[in-house]
Amino acid sequence: MSKKGFTLAEVLITLSIIGVVAALTVPTLVRNYEDAANAAKAKKVYSEIANAWKLYLSDNGGSPVGTFSTRSGLQETFLKKYFKYTILTSYGDGTALTAKALNGGAPLSIDTGITTSDGIFIGIYYAEGACKPNGCATLIVDLNGKSKGPNRFGYDIYSIYLMPDGAFAYKDNQQNIENTTCLKPNQNPKWDEWYNGGNGCFSKPA
Repeated sequence: MSKKGFTLAEVLITLSIIGVVAALTVPTLVRNYEDAANAAKAKKVYSEIANAWKLYLSDNGGSPVGTFSTRSGLQETFLKKYFKYTILTSYGDGTALTAKALNGGAPLSIDTGITTSDGIFIGIYYAEGACKPNGCATLIVDLNGKSKGPNRFGYDIYSIYLMPDGAFAYKDNQQNIENTTCLKPNQNPKWDEWYNGGNGCFSKPA
């Protein structure tokens, strides 16, 4: 009894079908994996920053007021002291992070910060030693560092508030901007006018 195998044409057709299915499904699977990994890493980084800020408050008598007055001052007293870092980013040295907005708006340049020993960039966008009216500082965190993309808010870049009583992700602040910045386009046109596109997507990759 002779055995009939697959013809070359049948094999090629089968491989083509497998290729099409893979092309349609693999990118989605990879993106879902990357999103989950980013979310987990974002929460871990937030926890580390929150704990470091808590220690900073304790070391300064419970209040950060007056312990710094500029971004470089916060870099010196907080980032360099409470984190292990390998690269220092300072104003004018040409190594700033260019953070893209989810909504396609103008990118934001972060020129003061550190790159930690595990490759995370922690930058300082805003710093106010008096801790008012917008808190003490706003940190911009790039989970995979400045040199690896996409360098976009809501994906690998997130913002964290440093307040007199602790560190908070954007979704925890009173402005409650998470739902107005995690969509494209944003639900609230106000946030389309600034770099905030994706800024409130902490631990919720867009």
